[in-house]
Amino acid sequence: MSIVPLQIKSLAQGQPDVVIRFTESHGFEGVESDEVVDIVSLVLRDVEGENLEILFNERQFWSFGEGRVVKTRLGNAEGDFCMFPFTFEGQEFTSCTKAGRKDGLLWCATTDNYDRDRLYGYCPQEGLFTTGGNAEGKPCVFPFTYGARTYNICTTDGRSDQERWCATTDNYNTDLKYGFCPNSVLTTVGGNSGKSPCFFPFNFLGRSYNACTSAGRFDGKLWCSTTADYENDQKWGFCTSSGISLLLTAVHAFGHVLGLPHNTDPTSIMFPLYSYQRSFHLSRADINSLQAIFGIKAEEPAESPIQPEPPSDICRLSSKIDAIASLNNHTIIFVGKHYWNVSEAGQLPAGPSLVSSRWPSGPGQVQAAAEGQSQIGLLLFSGGNMWRFAGPSNESHFPEPISNLGLNLSSLRVDAALYIDSWKLLLLLDGELLWRYNMQQERMDPNAPEKIQDLFPQLPGNIDAAFEHGGYLYFVKGVRYWVFEGQVLMHEGFFISDWLGCDK
Repeated sequence: MSIVPLQIKSLAQGQPDVVIRFTESHGFEGVESDEVVDIVSLVLRDVEGENLEILFNERQFWSFGEGRVVKTRLGNAEGDFCMFPFTFEGQEFTSCTKAGRKDGLLWCATTDNYDRDRLYGYCPQEGLFTTGGNAEGKPCVFPFTYGARTYNICTTDGRSDQERWCATTDNYNTDLKYGFCPNSVLTTVGGNSGKSPCFFPFNFLGRSYNACTSAGRFDGKLWCSTTADYENDQKWGFCTSSGISLLLTAVHAFGHVLGLPHNTDPTSIMFPLYSYQRSFHLSRADINSLQAIFGIKAEEPAESPIQPEPPSDICRLSSKIDAIASLNNHTIIFVGKHYWNVSEAGQLPAGPSLVSSRWPSGPGQVQAAAEGQSQIGLLLFSGGNMWRFAGPSNESHFPEPISNLGLNLSSLRVDAALYIDSWKLLLLLDGELLWRYNMQQERMDPNAPEKIQDLFPQLPGNIDAAFEHGGYLYFVKGVRYWVFEGQVLMHEGFFISDWLGCDK
């Protein structure tokens, strides 16, 4: 298969083939101020149908799809990127932290274990540096005076573009020195604070919060106050989580540029609803659609299309597990569009096999899975949808959106799913939160969501996969796993060696 590389560059003169812009207007208007914008990109064509524009919504939190990418400054890591999660003094951190510092500066480790490697850097923050302005990158000075007011945080006052700025001396009126505040890992989206960072601790309804919370919201979205006292100031924003993958959104947009319409296949990059795929490649439906428009080269006959080589070594891919299900005394491990079959813990799995070969009416790529024998059958989750397989036929009359389970789950990204037979509950895990759904009563727990650690102490967030085996509950994250009996932690170890028979 021949590949034509895209060239993206600034053009001082002449007519480009496609214009790419980040903007908050041109079709993104009219969104309520307290909601994160749902439209992530638009493709516009002029009246003549010749000039194309791809517009990316500037109000979205753009990332690689797995959290904010943070490049450090100073420290001893030579500008390396933060590694999340990382361990410091035996505690796991999923964001930059002030822990261990008396100066209040946010920092992170650049490996997964600071205690072992001692590599770190400082995260972008106004207490470290500013950008632009006329202060040559000097940090903010708080408090500072501007006009007749005193400021203890960055402000947008005096600016029509709503950019956050600060003085770099204690009196802007006399010194006129300022800079723009960098976006930090605590920067919010949506809300009414203009991207101001979270302020911890903050007060809300008589309680003090040291982390983002979903308190007061029925949709489970995490938010924070951007001042110390929400009760009086009413300033807030949504906490950023995994973000929207710029790569996947761009590929979707370029698909429209090439003439592809939306596709009803949830595994297609042209599916109209965003869904993150860790190991992305074009689906067969996408390739067929492109070949229908542009034809097939002679060396690429339709009857034997070139397929990517399937992954063969589960040990190399063990840190990228998407889902696990215990099925008929076998453990099924899903990675990308393939699965492996573990017949006995500690023995190398059989595989890989294509998911579509065993579950042809299901998703081509599985995001999460849960199994409950006769109670629920096998549930497969992908792209905001759910497939249910019952009986030996492996046929499903689904998919249906997971929002049908109740409450507003349209924004839920299912990291892992687990059916607990003794509780008769389906658990859906997303980041630091979980939802309980009673499959027999077809009812969501009215208190959902709740924090994962409230139900399973000592269990970290952002779980990759979960399953029940032999009456025990297993949770997998990266190469490690935790075993619970009910809510009691019984064991933790290395999944790759204990279950997959790989070397650590």
